[in-house]
Amino acid sequence: MVWPHKAGFGIKLVRMGCKNRPYYQIGAMPSRRRTGLLPDEVIGSLDPIPNERNEIVAAVDLSRLSYWQGRGGRLSVGMETLLGLAGWTPVPPHVYLKAKEERDKEATAKSREGEGKEDEEPQVERVLPKKLPF
Repeated sequence: MVWPHKAGFGIKLVRMGCKNRPYYQIGAMPSRRRTGLLPDEVIGSLDPIPNERNEIVAAVDLSRLSYWQGRGGRLSVGMETLLGLAGWTPVPPHVYLKAKEERDKEATAKSREGEGKEDEEPQVERVLPKKLPF
């Protein structure tokens, strides 16, 4: 499919699945397309619910991703975050800011709890964030 030269297009996360079980397809589609429609080309998928090994599974065809980026496709905020955390692109600054806010909240909560308690077992640090940043 050939898109008009001036019309922008992007690489976006398209939500699929049920209300309580989201699933995302990574697709290349025109920027002005209404939400809820299928992408023109699916280049990957994302399952945001952790599996039994506490992993969030994402699959991306990197050759097609680089092809669409070479044609001028812009990444959505969610795709920038996902590819930044995967190491394909630089991590966007908002990810660092959100992580710092969460660390500060946890530190203040621990300091409030720790005022009355002296001997406590060390907590195991969470591997996954409480909420995905996209």
